Amino acid sequence: MNRRWKRKQGFLTLAIWRKLILIQKSFLFHATRKLIFSRSSTIPRDLTNRRTFIHTGRRFKRRFLSKWSIGYKYGSLTWNRRLAIYKAKQMRKKKNKKR
Repeated sequence: MNRRWKRKQGFLTLAIWRKLILIQKSFLFHATRKLIFSRSSTIPRDLTNRRTFIHTGRRFKRRFLSKWSIGYKYGSLTWNRRLAIYKAKQMRKKKNKKR
């Protein structure tokens, strides 16, 4: 048997594009997506077992809210700072800058 017939399709057909656009324009698609901008607000009981998108300053982080996260702030579920890899080097620069 020829191998080229077994390969996956490398492009999207018109029918697939149409389905993708219709899904994105449907009301149900947007009703299930919850975008949270304020990280200081608390998580209500209504959003248990749902997936939400929390804004971290640059982008949205996707989080699943379980029953144990009710009452906490949205900001406690995301990390919005970059980790310092070379902390000693940064402290040296800061010390030299003060002089």
